[in-house]
Amino acid sequence: MMMNRENGLLVIIDVQEKLAASILDIEPLVANVARLIDGARSLDVAVCATEHCPTSIGPTLALLAERLHDDEILEKVHFSAALEENFQAHVKRLASRQILVCGTEAHVCVLQSALTLQAQGFETFLITDASSSRHASDRDAAFLRASQAGVQLVTTEMVLFEWMKRADIPEFRQVLALVKSGLS
Repeated sequence: MMMNRENGLLVIIDVQEKLAASILDIEPLVANVARLIDGARSLDVAVCATEHCPTSIGPTLALLAERLHDDEILEKVHFSAALEENFQAHVKRLASRQILVCGTEAHVCVLQSALTLQAQGFETFLITDASSSRHASDRDAAFLRASQAGVQLVTTEMVLFEWMKRADIPEFRQVLALVKSGLS
């Protein structure tokens, strides 16, 4: 199963201020999430982000929030974003069939979202180099469990190149620059 931009949705799960400081490898995670958002924008792929209990955990990190529109940031209280009515309405409105998840924490909100989406019949992808937890063992167990449940494990570059499909599209150089340089 290949990822495609026509019916894809990039979902950034809970990359929030108070949680970020304790996340393993947060800097490359944030850089990859920013590249994914920028690539999605270049290729007209839908994007949204969730904030788990933002009054307690804080808002989405500023570097990412500045790349998002206000109506793309969805509050949640369920660990699985897919159980939230506002998220379900957002996905329905977009008619997305492929959902790519990333963020924190991999073994809680990211995993539960991916498993729920997979069970709901979506083609679900977990972007491993844009997801993490406080501990490597939790992150690694989440990736294993997601894979065993049929969620496709992918990387940032896999996503960007599969969304492009070919090198002769107008957006190629812009997206390739994201791949080569990290943040734009």
